[in-house]
Amino acid sequence: MLILSSAYLSTASVSGKPSHSVKPEPVAATASSGQPVNVTGIWSGEAYVPDATQAAYVTGLLRQMGINYTYAGSLISFTFPASAYSEIAGSLSAIRQATGIEYALSSGVHYAVPYIVPLQVGSSGIYYTPSQIAKAYQFDEAYSEGVYGNGTTIVIVDAYGDPNLNYDVAAFDNITGLPPINLKVIYPMGEPAQYNSSWAVETSTDVEWAHAMAPGARVILVVAPSADSNVLQQAVSYAVDERLGNVISLSWGLPENQVGQSQMEVANKVFEQAAAENITVVAASGDQGGLDGESSPTVNFPASDPYVLAVGGTSLYYDNPYQQTAWGGYYDGTTFGSGGGFSANFSRPYFQAGPGINSTMRGLPDVAMVANPETGVLVVTDGTERQIGGTSVGAPIWSAIIALIDQFDHRPVGLITPMLYQIYRTPYYSDAFVQITQGTNGVYNAGPGWNPVTGLGTPMVYNLMVLTYYLYLPYGTYEEFTGSYLNATSVSAQVSMRDYVAQYVINGTDFYYVGFYNDEFNYTKVGIGVNSTGVYAIAEVEQDGQVALDSRQVASGAAQAAGFSAEISASYTDYGLSEYINLTSGIVYHFTFNTLVSFKGQSYPIIGVDVAGSEYNLSDISTAQFSGILINGTAVSGQPDVYTGTLDYLNMQNYSSVNVSSNSAGYLFSTGVPRIGGAQGNGTGQIEYWLAFGNGAIEGHFHTRGLPPGVWYVNGTAVSTGYNMTFPFSRGGIYLVTYSAPGVDISRYVAVPYFGYASLNVSTSAQTDRYEVYNATVDYFYHYTGSKSIRVAALDTSNSVSITAKGEHPYKGNVTAGEGLNVTLMPYNVTVTLYVSPGTATVDAKHVSMVRDGGFYTISSTPQEINLTVSASGYYSDTIQLELLPGRNVTEEAQLEPLATDYVVVQGAVEDALYHYPVVNANVSLGSLYVYTNGTGNFTAYVEPGTYSVRIEAPLYRNLSSNETFDRSSSVVFYLQPQEVNVSVIPHIYLLRNFPFLFYFAYVSWSQYTGSGFQSYTLYISNSSSFTNYTTMTITSQKHTYVILDNVYPGKTYYAMVIVRTSNGQIFGSGEFRIGYTNIGLLALNVVIVVGIVLYVTYAVRIFRKRKRYGE
Repeated sequence: MLILSSAYLSTASVSGKPSHSVKPEPVAATASSGQPVNVTGIWSGEAYVPDATQAAYVTGLLRQMGINYTYAGSLISFTFPASAYSEIAGSLSAIRQATGIEYALSSGVHYAVPYIVPLQVGSSGIYYTPSQIAKAYQFDEAYSEGVYGNGTTIVIVDAYGDPNLNYDVAAFDNITGLPPINLKVIYPMGEPAQYNSSWAVETSTDVEWAHAMAPGARVILVVAPSADSNVLQQAVSYAVDERLGNVISLSWGLPENQVGQSQMEVANKVFEQAAAENITVVAASGDQGGLDGESSPTVNFPASDPYVLAVGGTSLYYDNPYQQTAWGGYYDGTTFGSGGGFSANFSRPYFQAGPGINSTMRGLPDVAMVANPETGVLVVTDGTERQIGGTSVGAPIWSAIIALIDQFDHRPVGLITPMLYQIYRTPYYSDAFVQITQGTNGVYNAGPGWNPVTGLGTPMVYNLMVLTYYLYLPYGTYEEFTGSYLNATSVSAQVSMRDYVAQYVINGTDFYYVGFYNDEFNYTKVGIGVNSTGVYAIAEVEQDGQVALDSRQVASGAAQAAGFSAEISASYTDYGLSEYINLTSGIVYHFTFNTLVSFKGQSYPIIGVDVAGSEYNLSDISTAQFSGILINGTAVSGQPDVYTGTLDYLNMQNYSSVNVSSNSAGYLFSTGVPRIGGAQGNGTGQIEYWLAFGNGAIEGHFHTRGLPPGVWYVNGTAVSTGYNMTFPFSRGGIYLVTYSAPGVDISRYVAVPYFGYASLNVSTSAQTDRYEVYNATVDYFYHYTGSKSIRVAALDTSNSVSITAKGEHPYKGNVTAGEGLNVTLMPYNVTVTLYVSPGTATVDAKHVSMVRDGGFYTISSTPQEINLTVSASGYYSDTIQLELLPGRNVTEEAQLEPLATDYVVVQGAVEDALYHYPVVNANVSLGSLYVYTNGTGNFTAYVEPGTYSVRIEAPLYRNLSSNETFDRSSSVVFYLQPQEVNVSVIPHIYLLRNFPFLFYFAYVSWSQYTGSGFQSYTLYISNSSSFTNYTTMTITSQKHTYVILDNVYPGKTYYAMVIVRTSNGQIFGSGEFRIGYTNIGLLALNVVIVVGIVLYVTYAVRIFRKRKRYGE
């Protein structure tokens, strides 16, 4: 089914993981290998072949048998006669045993069937625009921080497509004030041979609302040539295999009991592959409530797949603030509204273990979004504004939310569902979601927390975006060696992983490390990282929240972690940090960070395990033993002062799932709940300090805790009193810092690196005398801003330098104190957009490249001074001088004036006839003269007085021709109608006769469907133009094209439409028509008929009585 609802066919009214769970798999998955009972007709098959060898086996078999197939992504789809079943099933079974393919064979072809066609705006109910949805769901706060989905790509998979899509989206953008869409349409299996009006509505809805809520994202539409569920799934597989984007939106599906278990297993492999490649898949949960059009509760696939984010629906009411209830109910013997319930095929995935989810099966939906068509959204389709509802609205909007999260997190989050359920278990749930506590889908009721109608609820997008970012940050458990270990300058340990746990952490990295720690924003760690792609040597330093990271792959494949062992060490040096990883194989990885480590004097040695980038924290880690721990080269023995801490950025107790325990060898890290506690050590009277570059010195900021006021000494000289001291070290060296108070004398040696200053002299290769402001970062953490030449603090060694400036390629290099670094930045090209008029005008720009499109020249040039000469025969030429600066694109216009003087000036505009927005770059011909409209849809033409044949042409529009007289300067506006698409193959169903009679009946007839694959006519009748509380009549004879209705009374208006359904999932509609006695002539005729009937009956009765009397 196509999960799309419209106001006019809605039956709603406004008032109306266990800790060691494996990956989710279908409960039962079959791949037929023997001859089933009653194999007849046409069968369909598909095979999941992720590598070339598997594909070669399957395609070779099909070619040998003469069976046609399509191959896209990792799926091969084919149909075959029942007579070939045994051979195909047996051969595929053998290939599966040899290569491990997954395949499915099923009787017939399963189509994703669209239900309805939307109504025009204004017919009933409320519809929302993108700005209103942004306000209702907290998109605005994300937009205010510049998060629009930039740098992300949303992929939409639909069948048939929309031949009017380009115009529909352009109109939608102009009506709603959106920027132009970055859209690409792909037909991986060829273009559709047919048009489908309902899928066209679905396509325009998906594209427009994905763009509306993530206007910075690129949108790629992948069009399947039919609604065959196997073909649609191939299109999904293509999008995954080609990594077209980081989120895929699906607004279609079928009830699980209409999809074979083996088919779901094959599709599950595609979705599992998407998760493994950090691609989020979003699917609508359906519009037919808890029964989903069946006789018993069921749910939709692919929304029920555990690797898919399932989106349910709500009714959204604006009541300052917005209020929501679950969308759905029970009417006319079945359910409608938000699809939801529990899968019959997929067991409960580990991430759904939690409050309110009591079933052993996968529950859905996961989340919700506005869906009730009576509180629906604005969509432009086929050039017309429509009011649309259904969970198919929620799928593209949630895809847009994922795009925003991906931009904010600076990476694709991939399978986000476990993270959302992790939020459910935190105190922040109510900040990220609005719980839907009222309403029903006809089987289940909404309620607090997760429920099988609206899932976790609807999002507060900004809060969800920020919270997701923090929860994706590393969490873990560490052992911090406190007390006397404050003065440590080196720490090392032997790390041995005892096993490898095949964990369900798609995009996380387990990191086993040693290092030095001050707090979660100031530390250094070095160690071994393990994720789904392999084993890595990793070193990182974070200072004041800024991170320097170096990572090198050690082994490919996560299973290589089993039994992996290495000696890891971290040491402070005179100029920063030196860190080693020594593998048992003899390979050594050495990392150095030359920088002033500010937290050096306030850090303790640590060992620990972090899980970084994981979507869920109750995941298993590989058990690891830390042994042979050395601090300052001395073995740790006895009972040292140790503080067991957990790392998290939201201060949630027991957030880490990494447990640590001590043993005779050292410390063992494993899965479990960590023990919290230990001695901090800060009360033992140590001196702590912080280093920073100051004015001509390195400043040391010293303090101690829990001691009486005293005197501070540096190398025996008293320099300050009190609890704290700031001392400027004018040169590097070893200094003895002492704190003396009554009964207390404590000292600490401080190693200050030798330092000095370097000059950065920055220029640009751009041909300009202006010096741009640039940003320089020295030694990872120290930032400067300047123009031309600046002085920076630098260590007496090689210092890393990175420089960025607007419109320039970034620079990376090194500098040493006392030296100067001369850098010439290389600018990016600048783009000049130049509009010229008349249309015959040409541009001469020496040594720069140009591309012309109608009245616009696009010029790409390095920043420099350029001269553009615009000329045309019969006109004065114009020379435009431009100084092109890095990072500054330019827009200019050149309107040439004629040499002649006997002219009139025509100031014109070209607008869209339906929505009155400007049409840019339209060709306007006035006789032999032609011009183009500029960026605001306007043009100026100089013509001799007279009458002209005017012709206007623009992409997406019908040509306009007219005769216009211009005898004096004047203004004129032309309106263009959208281009008609050639849909000659589209069957047209229209009303033939509509005749109410006898104040009780009505005769309705329509044109006959003459295409192939006829399944049924369905007549919808309602007393409301919104088609609430409608009734239906279904006719299965293709030639039967009329009905006689009853209960049609005077004084009322009835609404009807005829829908044709075909066996391949297409729908064609007649459009809405009215039935009633509003026509005075029709009413009078019926009065005459009724009076005539009454008179006739009266006369007949009299005659009967007379005959009876005479007969007596």
